[in-house]
Amino acid sequence: MSHQVKALEAWLGAPLFVRHAQGLH
Repeated sequence: MSHQVKALEAWLGAPLFVRHAQGLH
């Protein structure tokens, strides 16, 4: 179950990371 939580955080963090990368670019 812990890995599912990490997967959710990664899934939600992915768009944020991409958005941040676009801002830096």
